[in-house]
Order: sequence, then C-alpha cells, then structure tokens
Amino acid sequence: RLEQALEQRRFQLHFQPVVEARDPDNLLHYKVLARLPDAQGRCLPAGRFLPWLERFGWMARFDRMMLALVLEQMAGHRLPLALSLSTASLESAQAQAELLALLRRHTALSSRLTLELAGNRPLPAAQLESLAHSLRRLGFALSLQHFGGRFGGLGNLSRLGLAWLKVDGGYIQHIDREEDKRRFLAALQQTARSIDLPLIAERVETPEELQVLRVLGFQGVVGRLFGEPAPWTALGSGVPVRDQA
Repeated sequence: RLEQALEQRRFQLHFQPVVEARDPDNLLHYKVLARLPDAQGRCLPAGRFLPWLERFGWMARFDRMMLALVLEQMAGHRLPLALSLSTASLESAQAQAELLALLRRHTALSSRLTLELAGNRPLPAAQLESLAHSLRRLGFALSLQHFGGRFGGLGNLSRLGLAWLKVDGGYIQHIDREEDKRRFLAALQQTARSIDLPLIAERVETPEELQVLRVLGFQGVVGRLFGEPAPWTALGSGVPVRDQA
C-alpha cells in the first residue's frame, strides 16, 4: 500500500502555523506535514508510516515526492512554507543531486521555501556545510528542527546561514514548572543570539509555556496552542504574514 501511495502520490499535505512568540497573530510560516488517507478515509499521521518507509529504504523517494507536491502547491499562493527532509535524501550524492535538480527548476519560489533537517540526527559537518552552500546558491534557505541537548557546538552553525533553529518539544513541555529546562533554554538562547540565529519552540501547548518563551526571547512558536495541522483549504486567511525581508 505504501509503494502504491508513493507511485500515485496519494499522500496529502497538511499545514501547521508557526507564529511569532510575542504576537501569535503574525505568521512566520506554515510547517508542511504529510498525511496518508486509509481505506476508511481517515488521515494517518506521519508517525504511522515513516518508520515503514525508513525500513523499506524509501525515504529518499518520499522526500522527492513531498518536495514536488509542495512546489506545485506553492504556485497557488504567496505564503512561506517549511518542509522537512530526511538524511536519507542527503547522504547519497545521487539522491542529493536529484533534490537540487528539482529545486533548480523552481528558483522563483526560493524566497518562500525553507528546508529543514533534523538537528538530533545531523549530517556530518562538512556535508551539512556543502548542502547549505548549494541551497544558498539556488536562493533556498536551510534550518534545523528537533534541536536540543548539544548547544556547545552551536557556534559552528554560524557559517551555515541557517534561517532558524527549532527547539525540540521535549525541552519545552512544562518549562513554567521545571527550572532546569528554563536554565538550559536561557543558555541556548544566549548562544543563539550571539550568532544572530532565531529560535523557534516546538510543541507549545499552554499559555504558561508561551509566557516563559517570551521572557526568554524566543522568536517563534508552534504547537496545539496556535493550531493543529490541517489541509490548505481548511486554513483561515486572517493571519497576517510577517515581512521576512
């Protein structure tokens, strides 16, 4: 069923708003997520099918399909998006070349699409730097998501020109009640500010967590508090987009 879904591009795009921490009415971008309709018409979340795609070695195929769907979808609007890529699409020179070739055909969209890699499963430093430079030449931005626990090497990221760093939700949950997490995030924010790298908090779920993040100086937030992932047609149009220029 997964192979048919890949061949027939049956995966659906869902979008979750990422907003300013100080003013959640201002949209920074939409995070693109994949959903797979089942036989009953329900949408399966990525956690149900990504492990199987990894097991079958199909993540590079999945990434190419998702990127193609997103680039096609972007032709119908002017809003900024962020799309995750797996390391499987970048460890192989051929897979990376195929992704870059697809992006090269859509450079007119480059200012509105940021590609995200998992900060908890990073590429080797030299390979990450090469990818960042290749994307920059095409006009696309790169960022890291699910980051945490190893900010000692954060300064090495300054030369990559990352758009932002998304901090893993495990470090965000209950920060209003857990002082050790607040201390960690304060140190992370101080280091990120020194290299002019915006921080975005993942899985923000309560007003109390949001307030702590505001005090710490986080730029952006994403989570249930601001909207669940939804199809494009279900999204409201009343959220203003912050000028990123």
